[in-house]
Amino acid sequence: MSLTKQSSSSATRARKRSSEKKSLIELFGEETVEKVATSSSLDVKDVKPTNYQDELVFLFFTSMLDIVVDRWESIPSENPCPCKPPECKERKEASSTSTLSLRRESDESHKSGRRDSPKRKLSIISEKSQASSNNSRSSMRRNSKKSASRDSLAKNPVDSLSVQWIVNVPDESAVIRFRNGDCYEGGTSKRVMHGRGKYKWADGSIYEGDFVCGFATGHGTLQYPDLTMYTGEFCNSLLHGYGVINVSASTLRYSGNWKGGKKHGQGWLLYETDDWYDGEWFEDQRQGVGVRSYKSGEIYQGHWSGGSQDGSGVFVWCSNDVYKGRWTNGKMNGYGEYTWNTFINRSFTFPVENVYKGNWTDGTREGTGTMHFGYDNGLSFDGEWVHDEKHGSGTLTCGNGTVVHQDPLFQNDKLIIEPGELHKNCSAPHSSALISSRRNLLESKSDKQFAAHLPAETTDFSYYYSLAVERYTTELYKIQLSTDYQHCEDESQTLISNFQSHQSEVERREMQNAILANLPKLYRVYNKYATIATNHTTDFKPTLIRYFLWQMLRDFDYITSDYSLVEIDLILLQNPNSGLKWCHDPFEEVFFWQFLQLLVCLAWKFHAAETVTGDCKNDGVLATIFARFLTDVVYARPYFTSACSLFEYRDVLPFKQVYSLYKSLGEPHSARDFLSKICTSPGFPIPCENRGNFSPQQGVNAIAIGGNLMYLTDESGPFVETARNPSGAPCQIELSVLQSLRSKRIVQCLCDACPQMKKNGVIINIEYQLTFLEFYDTLLKCGFAVVELKRKNEERLRNKAELLKSMESIKSGCIKSSTKLKKSVK
Repeated sequence: MSLTKQSSSSATRARKRSSEKKSLIELFGEETVEKVATSSSLDVKDVKPTNYQDELVFLFFTSMLDIVVDRWESIPSENPCPCKPPECKERKEASSTSTLSLRRESDESHKSGRRDSPKRKLSIISEKSQASSNNSRSSMRRNSKKSASRDSLAKNPVDSLSVQWIVNVPDESAVIRFRNGDCYEGGTSKRVMHGRGKYKWADGSIYEGDFVCGFATGHGTLQYPDLTMYTGEFCNSLLHGYGVINVSASTLRYSGNWKGGKKHGQGWLLYETDDWYDGEWFEDQRQGVGVRSYKSGEIYQGHWSGGSQDGSGVFVWCSNDVYKGRWTNGKMNGYGEYTWNTFINRSFTFPVENVYKGNWTDGTREGTGTMHFGYDNGLSFDGEWVHDEKHGSGTLTCGNGTVVHQDPLFQNDKLIIEPGELHKNCSAPHSSALISSRRNLLESKSDKQFAAHLPAETTDFSYYYSLAVERYTTELYKIQLSTDYQHCEDESQTLISNFQSHQSEVERREMQNAILANLPKLYRVYNKYATIATNHTTDFKPTLIRYFLWQMLRDFDYITSDYSLVEIDLILLQNPNSGLKWCHDPFEEVFFWQFLQLLVCLAWKFHAAETVTGDCKNDGVLATIFARFLTDVVYARPYFTSACSLFEYRDVLPFKQVYSLYKSLGEPHSARDFLSKICTSPGFPIPCENRGNFSPQQGVNAIAIGGNLMYLTDESGPFVETARNPSGAPCQIELSVLQSLRSKRIVQCLCDACPQMKKNGVIINIEYQLTFLEFYDTLLKCGFAVVELKRKNEERLRNKAELLKSMESIKSGCIKSSTKLKKSVK
């Protein structure tokens, strides 16, 4: 089988050589080809293997050199090789003579307007080489030291030097001057530019660097006629690889990657001061992910396509307005969030912001969206938009919690509502700029009078008025009901109805007075817990969130001693006027009017019946209960909190990743679920398997632009969080790291975070439901326990090593003493 393969490959090579030979015969004639092939003076060992195709290409190239080259000057090597003998003087003269004659003849042909065929070029080269061989032959006769085979060169019509020059031309350094005025100085190989060299064009352009097979390839410097300078990598005479170009007479500068003479890959382009782009390129266009800083101070960070913003990105205007969302062809398209008058917030405090979250079309608000008007009372609109105007159905949430839903609610940005339904004037929020149109997006064109900006203290407590009147009217007026109209049931019911109507007015009036009387103190409590996670004074209006509200309820031991935080969430949600949208969302905003609703709800739920006395007929039942609740619970607390997840250890882990882990176990989930996810049986797969050991960058949990929770480091900006692992994915929090703890230690951490689980040292409720606050506290406490256990193990190992070392020293001392004793006995 091997012999068959060898014979077939040999036959294939033979056919290839035969076809190449036929091509040469058609071009140069059979006689010339046979002369070259049968040259006896050529030593086969000195010729490098080649093929007919390379010879043919090289032959064509050398035949046209005299057309483009005016002068070729070889540069002698500064350090000639000692193994080669010096060239004979006559040989040099003959070579120079043949070169000059070749140039004269080519000049004549050039002047006569004709070009020599390849066959004629070959004959000219042979004739000139014959002349040089005659001179060298006379020199050899004088020395009379050459063999008979060398003497036969004169009889051969084709000189071996020409054949060797065609097949294996030596490398040299040369100065080549072209007829068009260009000049090259440097290394050559097979009569082409190769190696280190310098090429100067007639127009003044200069390239100095590496050449490969006649092309600028490698590293070099290119200077254009206008003194523009490029330094970097080349390939086939094109800018390719990494390079830096500085455009003369301007501030234009590009530093980055190139491909085929175009900007391609990662690169930084400076247009002028404070006007630059840093990111990805594709064939001279911005494409991929990049940052664009404009001269006016505006900045875009995100995705590009075809030179324009396309995909997800963030744009910051000079007015500090910020858009974060989707782009198409340089315009806002799709879902996006636009925030007016933003600022850098690196604290874990939620500011009141003027923001729109919804759909966009060609840079304008179009479709459904929610607009928060930037007031601490939570004024917002959720509905339909057309060309940046409120138009169609929607829901308007006023500053005191009043909700208006209507279809249509707005028409061409004008409120459509029945006269007299809402009665107080709404002053429009401040306007701001958007894109180039600079249109006023927030201006209200309505001339109607409506109650959008009623103060928070005017919120509606009618749900609790009705509960108080229904429950306590009969008890308050039982004396009147027992003495009057004892025998007439209809009249008694009428009297009760009158008492209830009267008491309702009393409740409304006295509750309003109670709110106004305690308003300053309530604002202080609200602001205290809204900024509980920061030690610095804020220069903006903060908003309370449910996470901070949970901590406030934990501080009220009077409440949480009997009810869990999850149960209190369900109680608060029973109030139809609470305005809460979610049940256990830790980051849901709670505005001040909602804060008042929640306090009234808690006061009513946990009040004692003996609080209601006969004086409540004039002071109001609800007002009396509310005032007692504030005195005994809210104001009586020293506001000392010990939650590790809100203070010194708050930024140990990114909140978003911890919350994702919490939701993966269930929202909410029980203490038993938490315990079972960590304490698995031997051989049982770990619920949250480890995806690699890494240490994320230390940062802070902060509320960035648009109320978005992010984990920011010193190197990150206000839009991109950097809590990521080495692979680039957001870092994940794993429960598997806690498996070194025993179940008893984990239960102890749960009880420390949730005291309601244990009573008198006994676990009474392992099914206790955990909120996110309690989960994070438990996770941190377990982490502290793991660190403590690791330190104890290290200390135990260190003590063991010291003990072994001391025992070895004692043993060696005993051996020495016994040796001395034996010697003394002898």
